[in-house]
Amino acid sequence: MVDLSDFHPLMQEALRTGKIPDNDELARALGDGPGRVTRFRNQRESESPDPHVNAEPDLHEPNEKRFREKYRDMVATIIADWHEDNPSAGNSLPDDERERIEDYCHRQIQQEWRMHRKRLKDEQESCEGSEI
Repeated sequence: MVDLSDFHPLMQEALRTGKIPDNDELARALGDGPGRVTRFRNQRESESPDPHVNAEPDLHEPNEKRFREKYRDMVATIIADWHEDNPSAGNSLPDDERERIEDYCHRQIQQEWRMHRKRLKDEQESCEGSEI
């Protein structure tokens, strides 16, 4: 597991949820104007990609959304279970408990994602080997 505690909170959120901050959020976090962030993003999008990067199709992309949703569902389920086990807490969930739950779910999803990617890679290699 990678320690993300030194990362900016926006980066941590993006890595956990897949949500990319909008230009205004980035500008506030960087102490910069939103115009500069917009120009930078536009410049990056207009650059032609290196043909050797991602030369093969990304077989995992359709599943990324499914894994993110599974992570969110897992977190929501465990939080609901926690509330059920701790009715005296009302609707509040202590920050350290939320972090513990999110870390646990993150580790579970990362393990499943690695197994999924390995399976896809093995299938791809198996198909390539049978074509010879």
